[in-house]
Amino acid sequence: AESQGELTNDVRLGGIIAKVDNFKDKTRLEIVNLPINKSGKPDIDQEPTGRFAVYFDGYLEPVAFSQGRLVTIVGKGAGEEEGKIGEHEYVFPLVK
Repeated sequence: AESQGELTNDVRLGGIIAKVDNFKDKTRLEIVNLPINKSGKPDIDQEPTGRFAVYFDGYLEPVAFSQGRLVTIVGKGAGEEEGKIGEHEYVFPLVK
């Protein structure tokens, strides 16, 4: 089992931005995971396979990274964090 914050292998994930949170020194995107197609983009014709969260150092403009936008993320697996989707408890895989 991985400990929280432990960086693992490189990952490439994609999907639809569900939520953007700006903090003092970082930004968190919550993404509805979609399979990646051959061109490296999220495949909107496929069913979502859960959600994941990704943290970026610094500020990301919420208008540029707005809810509903498709994104592909390349980073390292970084454990998981507990959170909620609405009132539903959810464990988010993390990417950094």
